[in-house]
Amino acid sequence: MMPPPWAHDAHPVSPPLSGFIAKNTLKLIF
Repeated sequence: MMPPPWAHDAHPVSPPLSGFIAKNTLKLIF
């Protein structure tokens, strides 16, 4: 699984928020 584009962002988000975004992104893709 490739890391999300924002994984290496200059302003990393908190793990809970990143996980929340990842779940929503997966829902949008699939």
